[in-house]
Amino acid sequence: MKNLHKLTAAALAVFSAAAMLSGCGSVMDKISGDWTVKTVNGRSPADFAGDNNVYELGTAKNFKFEDGSLLIEAVNESGEIDSQTYSFKLKDNIAEVTASGAVINMEYVESDELIKYSIKQNDILYNYILIKGKTDLGSLLTQKQERGKSAVKSAESKASE
Repeated sequence: MKNLHKLTAAALAVFSAAAMLSGCGSVMDKISGDWTVKTVNGRSPADFAGDNNVYELGTAKNFKFEDGSLLIEAVNESGEIDSQTYSFKLKDNIAEVTASGAVINMEYVESDELIKYSIKQNDILYNYILIKGKTDLGSLLTQKQERGKSAVKSAESKASE
């Protein structure tokens, strides 16, 4: 009878440990899928772009992590959605992304369920915070084009006065 209790206790301990470990999941499981920019230097992508005189739609990006590859999408200055694929390696909670010969460390912050990274381009430091989800880049582009059309119409009506 003692052996049966010991076996039962051991089996329960093994099943409990397995349940706890499976609930945690790997970092890859947690970062897999779609992410989008929440903030750049603490500001929305549009506000950051306006404050720094940079291309607004270029700061709104989508990221997709899948099995060692990262797809990044953004609207270029020609008004087209560009996408680039990069490889990455996971080291603890850091995705080391290799882009143009440089390594960018994208840190997954489990407690906040976000990814953060920094990059310097054209003398501007970009501190990105990413959250789960996807931005409709096509819709942003359409909105920008509509704002441009209304600005042109406004300027034309002022000129005709």
